[in-house]
Amino acid sequence: AATTMVRFVALVSGGKDSVLSAAYAAAAGHTLACMANLRPANTATQELDSHMYQTVAHGALDALPACVGVPMYRRGIVGGSCVTTLQYERAKGEARADEVEDLYLLLRSVVRREAARGIDIRAVSVGAVASDYQRLRVEDVCGRLGLTVLCYLWLRPQPQLLDDMVTCGLHAVLVKIAAFGITLDMLGQTLTEARDKLQELGRDYGCHPCGEGGEYETLALDLPALFTHARLVLDETQRVIVEKDKFAPVAHLIPTKVRVEPKESARPAPADAIVVCVDADEREPETEGAESAADAAAAHLGGVSLSEVCVGGVAVVDALPRGAPGHAQFRSFEACGTPRKGAGGEATAALASGGEGGTVQKYTAEDVADSVRSALVAIGEALAKEGLGWRDAVYVHLYLSDMGAFATANKAYIEHINHKNPPARACVQAKALPEGALAAVEVTTAMGAREGREVLHVQSVSYWAAACIGPYAQAAAMHGLWHIAGQIGLVPHSMELAEGARLQARHAAANASAVAERVGAPLHRCMTECCVYVSAARGDDARACADEGGAALAALCFGEAEARRPGPGPFGWGDGVGAVRHPPLYGSHREWWPATTFVALSVLPKGALVEITPVAAQWLAEDDMHLRVRDWAWRTPPPQMPPKSPRDIGGMSPPATARDAARAHAHVDVDVDCRGAYVPGRLASLRSVATAAAPPPSGASHAQMGEHAAHALCDALQAAELSPADVMCLRVYAVGDWAAAAATAAAVERALGGSVHAAPVAAAAVGGQANMTADVAVVVRAVRAAPGRATGGDGHGS
Repeated sequence: AATTMVRFVALVSGGKDSVLSAAYAAAAGHTLACMANLRPANTATQELDSHMYQTVAHGALDALPACVGVPMYRRGIVGGSCVTTLQYERAKGEARADEVEDLYLLLRSVVRREAARGIDIRAVSVGAVASDYQRLRVEDVCGRLGLTVLCYLWLRPQPQLLDDMVTCGLHAVLVKIAAFGITLDMLGQTLTEARDKLQELGRDYGCHPCGEGGEYETLALDLPALFTHARLVLDETQRVIVEKDKFAPVAHLIPTKVRVEPKESARPAPADAIVVCVDADEREPETEGAESAADAAAAHLGGVSLSEVCVGGVAVVDALPRGAPGHAQFRSFEACGTPRKGAGGEATAALASGGEGGTVQKYTAEDVADSVRSALVAIGEALAKEGLGWRDAVYVHLYLSDMGAFATANKAYIEHINHKNPPARACVQAKALPEGALAAVEVTTAMGAREGREVLHVQSVSYWAAACIGPYAQAAAMHGLWHIAGQIGLVPHSMELAEGARLQARHAAANASAVAERVGAPLHRCMTECCVYVSAARGDDARACADEGGAALAALCFGEAEARRPGPGPFGWGDGVGAVRHPPLYGSHREWWPATTFVALSVLPKGALVEITPVAAQWLAEDDMHLRVRDWAWRTPPPQMPPKSPRDIGGMSPPATARDAARAHAHVDVDVDCRGAYVPGRLASLRSVATAAAPPPSGASHAQMGEHAAHALCDALQAAELSPADVMCLRVYAVGDWAAAAATAAAVERALGGSVHAAPVAAAAVGGQANMTADVAVVVRAVRAAPGRATGGDGHGS
């Protein structure tokens, strides 16, 4: 991610958006090295039938370098709009002639020519505001060139953005009009003159105030923050009327005489601020048939057993697909064997892994990466047996024994999952994993037809939400059940962590909320469950982190979603977030709360203090769909003590079956708290926690607590008109070592019955108390597809 200041090239069309985006990138601290522009190959042509590029008034752009003070590279557009699907797949034959490849060739020339001048181009600024079509194509090109996309206008509210343009002194004129209500007399008007009319058309007729629907195009003549040497002046223009309609004329303006007017007290532009045409640069295509990272890894593994390429262990898949229609879940880990040997025959000390009997063995980051590889290979083989592949994966939960190996483990992950529209992902460090494993992987996949699988993957750095510049998406769904990637407290425009637990929690919640809003599953209406990981690295601060995470979630649940508040002025970069009130789903009823689990871990990614991982059901946004909530708690007394009355929460007593089963097996005094959010007969997200009132529990009491928690879940499933056979996700957290976690997991499986034996139990011991006050936490998601009812979303494919 663009966490450091870099040199960037501004991709400019001459319009207001691309110019303002470049100014925002410079205001964020990045250095503008040059500009790049695509124009018609035939310079006499004013407008192309392009889905990507603005070309009207392109003749005026030759004067831009003298105004901005940096060179501008230009290339002609020879391709057409051949691949018009939302996703750009250049593997298709027609992609060779697509206009997107002209952008690739232009930026490749820029990178090479600037490198020859000793300038390392690392990023590209673009002016996309709301077009996934354009953003995805720019991200595709930049991904192939190893460049970061800076897209600071992305999803900014257009009325506010238009006002910001005027406020910051952006002087632009309308050079094309093509929408109802925009009359011929507005052609040539400045943005300031046209603003009120454009805002009115947006309010009354749904037009895009910033012209994102093609309503109009502009030519920027001045922007004080970017045009530091001179401004453009249009001395003569020619009006061309394409369609003379009384209510929606189509016309454009051709600048025929353009003058560069130096600014007062400004130095002349540098001598290298010129236009450089790169049409003659080589046009050789990318190497055809080049191996992908995954193909190369497969070739490397060919003919070699897993035990030879891993850390002396065996990759184990302990769960096969089962559960709810349309879903499956796999889990794999590598049983830990011998540490990797260094050149001298000794184990290379880098990372510590807890072994049996409290012993500590040393492993390298590459050992952890090998464990990730073997787990992914094993899951890949299991997927293949079911006729599935990694493109069916919806969510990946990656557990590492040491977060210090994250970068190396992530490279191993990319070897297997590097396709477009990857699954969402959460990555955490666990205190102990099965059989001393260094890594464990849990994968939720889509079963059957892929039409129900949806992905939101935005790689551009923006104000909107934290970018996913990596092999995972912000969110992925199957039939409208959205899994949102683990969100930490990153400030999106800088991709840096906010300061302190409070701001980190609020930014994490704001990131998650922005993603959920984009996919049509706003968290204040649709969140069914959430796991909040907090860092225990600072000891007692873990509880404070949990409190902040809970407060941020409460704002979402009760209709006060967190949203970013820009700093002062149009180029302010405040890190603050402020509350934006939504109509609460349940009015003033503030008892609604999804199944939420707080888990303290020793280390989170990037040293974050809070990580939020929500799940949201998109179809709950429908007016006739509502979650029901049950919350109950009780204590299971020792056999020699008389039964205590259950504690009644929210006017609902715990089911008698759960109490009776718990008391019949009680050997320790255990508090059980179970909460469920569900739609009867369709979905249940449940969280059950158990705590021993006695001193620190032994492995035996962990098993009993797991059993009690599971009995409560059985009754909750029954109340939701579901059964253990509908369970698609079952995760266990236990305080202590792996023996305690394993005992808990085994007890949960026994208590839930044989019908769940094939469901995955992702048990991981944590460095603090699960749910912050409990010894055991069990999280269950059960889903049953509604017969004859479409549950898909609105077609997000990005």
